[in-house]
Formats: sequence, C-alpha cells, structure tokens
Amino acid sequence: MSPQTLSLGSEGERVTVRIRLPGGRHPSEIDPSTVELAEIDGAALTQPLNIAGSWLQYGEGDGSSSGLMVKFDRQQLQMLVGA
Repeated sequence: MSPQTLSLGSEGERVTVRIRLPGGRHPSEIDPSTVELAEIDGAALTQPLNIAGSWLQYGEGDGSSSGLMVKFDRQQLQMLVGA
C-alpha cells in the first residue's frame, strides 16, 4: 500500500495498493468489481472501500504480469479510518 502512512494534510487523490498473486494465477482472473479494501493492519474499516472509479492496472507498474495495481479514493479512506 502506498503511501504506507496517511497524512491527513496531504492533497493526494489516491492510495495505491499492489496485489501479488500466487504462482499460476493471472490478474485477468480477478473481477474488478469484487476488489475492495476491508481492513488495514488487521483493523476493520467501518465499511469496505471499492476501487476508485475503474482504476485498475494489470501488472504492478513495474513490468511484471503476476500482480494487480489498484487505486482507492484517499479522502474516502481517510474518512473510514478516522470514523
């Protein structure tokens, strides 16, 4: 997850999460509508957060094809964490 620490004063729009898949699995097997952030460090959010719009990228932004990179709305996440 990037950033690893949420600064409440930041004006960033998105939080990036990179998902690595086990061997033999391909990111195209994931239905984007089912991707949600439900907990952070074992602490449940007040409600799950879906990916921001339709922001999804196969690979991890590093040229690999074994993962998925998704983005979540930063302001919504801050509200859920602070609630």
